[in-house]
Amino acid sequence: MIRIAAAGPSPWVVYTTASAALVVILVAAFLVGSWLQIGALAPQPVQVHLPK
Repeated sequence: MIRIAAAGPSPWVVYTTASAALVVILVAAFLVGSWLQIGALAPQPVQVHLPK
């Protein structure tokens, strides 16, 4: 089992790749959510009653 674990990439390569993938996923989700105007970052409807 130790030989199998040692045969893979080093941990810093795995962590760096996973971090980069997470950043790409988060940015893509933010852009798609903004484009579809969904989520907490989308413009919220505001009810305004102006006095006459």
